[in-house]
Amino acid sequence: MLAITRAALLMLSLSAYAGAQSRSLAIYAGGASRLDASAIQSAQKELQRLLNPTGVHIVWRDLNARKSGEQFDRVVVLSFDGSCSEAAAVIPLRHLPDSQVSLADSSVSNGKVLPFFRVDCRSLGWMLAPSLRSMSDRQRNAALGRALGRVMAHEIYHIVGETTAHEVEGVAKASFSVQDLIGEAFDFDMGSLAQMRSPLPLIALSTYSQRR
Repeated sequence: MLAITRAALLMLSLSAYAGAQSRSLAIYAGGASRLDASAIQSAQKELQRLLNPTGVHIVWRDLNARKSGEQFDRVVVLSFDGSCSEAAAVIPLRHLPDSQVSLADSSVSNGKVLPFFRVDCRSLGWMLAPSLRSMSDRQRNAALGRALGRVMAHEIYHIVGETTAHEVEGVAKASFSVQDLIGEAFDFDMGSLAQMRSPLPLIALSTYSQRR
């Protein structure tokens, strides 16, 4: 789920992390086209649940309303491609271009994972369509949000863990099934949790630029 891009992050200040148990991770998110509010809440809840064992606390920020001087242990930038609405997700699935569909990717430069990642809502909708079609609106939004949270958690694993490697099992594995995405039980394994528990530097976000 990793794609090589070129990106640069301009930071106002950088200092050593003091070693607190709880660490803040700010996600500056762009708009998710036509995504229901309940699906957004489901995604945020699932993402935080998955990261709780690492001591990482998610702080959500609007990418278009960012402020300089806010300090967090880590800052990442999230963008969405395609329509994220549950209505788009239940359009009948005719065929996929191949058996492996990329649902998201992180920016990588010279082997280093950068703090930018993208979720492909269209591919996610295509993959989930047959399973979501028979659900009620409430169930569909909850399942779609759960899937989004798990896809986002996978990319955050690469960014926070500073690794392009994958685990054999759990949210950090290389590919997901539909059941992995919307089932009740799916978590990080012990190895990936340990990878994300390392101390992080304190960052005050000023602005950023990104070139693809």
